[in-house]
Amino acid sequence: QDGDLPSGLAASQIREEDPGMAKGAPPADRVVARQFQEGGKTSGGVVVLLYEDEKRRDEAYGQIAFGFGVPKRTPELSISVETLPGIGEECTATAFHGSAGTFRMLFTDLVFRRGPAVVLIRIPGTDDLSGIRAYAKRLDTRLKTAL
Repeated sequence: QDGDLPSGLAASQIREEDPGMAKGAPPADRVVARQFQEGGKTSGGVVVLLYEDEKRRDEAYGQIAFGFGVPKRTPELSISVETLPGIGEECTATAFHGSAGTFRMLFTDLVFRRGPAVVLIRIPGTDDLSGIRAYAKRLDTRLKTAL
């Protein structure tokens, strides 16, 4: 809804397919996705994966939340992982900051479980959790009533 997203981001149309953000997760029974736009370019988004089977849902959460491995810090890459209470039944945020040659990377992933859903939110250009956390809480509130 209007005002939900962090400043500078706009939502594009809703689709029923993963735009590639949840690669490697077990196939969901249903997918609802919405990519974000920043300055006219597609950048980040939200993917809701719905599972009828709890085991597959939990496997998907684990793969998405911890698929990049443990927190690490090198001169080229910093990955920090944080558990966030108060969002979903379980919630993890991972911030990525680094570079490889001329390629620069800065984004935050937040993933949470709510009932049959695994939700992945990717916000580009920041490792600040305040905006993504606020958006996740609003989305979680809506999921509680919808599921």
